[in-house]
Amino acid sequence: MIINWLGHSFFKIETQGKIIAIDPFHEEIVGVKPSRFKADIVLSTHDHLGHNNIDLIMGTPFILNTPGEIEINDIFVKGIDTYHDNDEGAKHGKNTIFVIDSENIQLAYLGDFGEKKIKDDLLEKLGNVDILLMPIVAKYRTQPIEEAINIIKQIQPKIIIPMHYSKKEDLEKFIKEIGTSPERLEKLNIKRNNISDDEDAQMQLIVLENN
Repeated sequence: MIINWLGHSFFKIETQGKIIAIDPFHEEIVGVKPSRFKADIVLSTHDHLGHNNIDLIMGTPFILNTPGEIEINDIFVKGIDTYHDNDEGAKHGKNTIFVIDSENIQLAYLGDFGEKKIKDDLLEKLGNVDILLMPIVAKYRTQPIEEAINIIKQIQPKIIIPMHYSKKEDLEKFIKEIGTSPERLEKLNIKRNNISDDEDAQMQLIVLENN
């Protein structure tokens, strides 16, 4: 599995001969031109301009922008209904969390999850998360970095990749608060045997460069 961060909350994931695009953004919202490429699957967590530029992606991909489940080429994707804020969507609406299970790796993408904590039923739906793509700050988020870290502690992923930030100082604050030295990479190329199954192993923090 190869994971590329393309800025904001936009990711390109290559797995089992397929390409997944997650939350492509509109240039006028983020302020940079988004990468354009062909994909087999497009996932969009909610209908805000920083996350819903589905037409950017070339080809004829399968689009999932609601809760639900799909299976393509032994890639399993589950969309889970959540809220963009801590008032049951009253301020900013709903948000779909996506869980991708491929190559025996379970990746969770939180999108713009804005609830202050993970409820027990959601924690059960997420299951054992190997890689967590975690939003840390953004214009519409209601939870500060401290709450993001509490959510990470609830989920207990093996690897954390921060996203949804634009300022270096926000990232550095997140790194300081979480207390884990990051590994900085252009992209994450990972296989199942690279992920520790030791429950006592320390979480890894991977900071990806904007490609």
